[in-house]
Amino acid sequence: MTIRIRIGSEGMLEGAAIEESSGSDALDRRALQAAKAAAPFSPPPAKLLTLEGFTELAFAVEFAR
Repeated sequence: MTIRIRIGSEGMLEGAAIEESSGSDALDRRALQAAKAAAPFSPPPAKLLTLEGFTELAFAVEFAR
């Protein structure tokens, strides 16, 4: 699965979305919950911010038993 998160200039989570589903609604929800639980983040470096004042990251999430 791939998740995309948007982080504001102060490190607050401004959005999280599943970009590529795992095929399981339950696992997709868990990934979004994990992103929300990890916030707030360290503020991104200014050079990574868009003109609107945020940065977006997409990354793969793997679940293991």
